[in-house]
Amino acid sequence: MNTRDIKEFANRDWFKISDLDRAYWAAEFQRNGAASSRSASQALWLHMKSIRPEWPSLKERNHDLENHIALKQLLDRIGNDFSPR
Repeated sequence: MNTRDIKEFANRDWFKISDLDRAYWAAEFQRNGAASSRSASQALWLHMKSIRPEWPSLKERNHDLENHIALKQLLDRIGNDFSPR
């Protein structure tokens, strides 16, 4: 890797790449349903375990749980704001 490679990478059109990624996964979901995202998730999990067998640590798991709880609380608040009274 050289300086030019790093500059080219940094100057990529990240918005276009993001749009292409969303389009890919939307089409993949239409073709194969949730199985495609489960399969990708499993592949990422296995890869991570192969490079860091101790992953996720207890600290990482607790942090992840805290984030899920915070998201659930936000979703509940939003749901309550839009529910009929």
